[in-house]
Amino acid sequence: MVRINLLPPELIERRKWERFYPYVFVVAAIMIGAVVVVWLGMQLAVNQRNEVLQQTKTTTEQLSSQAEAFAIFERQQQELADRQVIAQDALAGRINMGRLAEDVSLVLPDEAFLTDMNADEATGMLLNGNIAMASNPLVKQAYKSVAATLVRLASVPEIYDVWLNTAAVANYTAFQPVASSNGASATVMAFSATTKIHIPEPATPAK
Repeated sequence: MVRINLLPPELIERRKWERFYPYVFVVAAIMIGAVVVVWLGMQLAVNQRNEVLQQTKTTTEQLSSQAEAFAIFERQQQELADRQVIAQDALAGRINMGRLAEDVSLVLPDEAFLTDMNADEATGMLLNGNIAMASNPLVKQAYKSVAATLVRLASVPEIYDVWLNTAAVANYTAFQPVASSNGASATVMAFSATTKIHIPEPATPAK
C-alpha cells in the first residue's frame, strides 16, 4: 500500500520541526531558571556585602566617636605634662627660703640671735642680729662672736659673699611682753650683715 502525502511542502516542513518545540521550551526554561538562580545568588551576595559594609560603617563611626572622646583626654594629659615640665623648671630655679632660714639658724653661735632676716633671690639676704654680752668689758669677745657668726654664715652652701655692715654696742629692750620683762633691757652687740644667694642652675632637658 502506498501512502501519498498531499500536504503542501511548506506545511510538511513546518510539521517536521514541530516535534523539536518541546525540547526548545525545556532548554529555554532551564536557561531562564539558571539565569534566575544566578540573579538571586548575586542579589543575596550583594545584600550580604551591603550589610557587612553597613556594619563596618557603623563600627567605624563608633570607633571615630570613641577616638574623638579619648583625644580630649590625650590633649588634657599632654597639657598636664607640659604644665608639669614648666612647674618643675620653675621649681628647679627657685630658692627654698624655708630651708635657707633653717640652715642659717643652725649655724648661729649660741650667743647670737637674729631679730630680722630678709631674703631675696636677686638682691641677696640682709641679717640683723645681736650678740648677748654681760657688760662693756666683754666688747672684744662680742666682736669675736660677730666674726664667728660671719664665718659660720659663709659655710652655708646656699649663700656666699658675706659682709658685715655694722656692729656696735646697743641696749636691747625688745623682750617678749610678759609681766616680768616690763622695763627690762640688756647690753648686746648689734650687728648687720649682707650675703648673696646662690641661684640653682636650671635643669638641662633630657634629649
